[in-house]
Amino acid sequence: MTTILGRRIPIPAPASKRWSERGAAERLARNAPIQGSAADILKLAMIRAQKLLDAGGTSARMLLTPP
Repeated sequence: MTTILGRRIPIPAPASKRWSERGAAERLARNAPIQGSAADILKLAMIRAQKLLDAGGTSARMLLTPP
């Protein structure tokens, strides 16, 4: 699986014989590209915002996002 920007996301045990492991891998396969792409977009936005803050001569600062 990959995100919009091409970052690869490994999916563990997609062909496991245990239904719980296989189910978890299926849920991860559906969800990871969406969440990973959202993280990619947020990172790009934060990089652009920081460049604008650096160039703008303002006293505003970028704060870290929560984990």
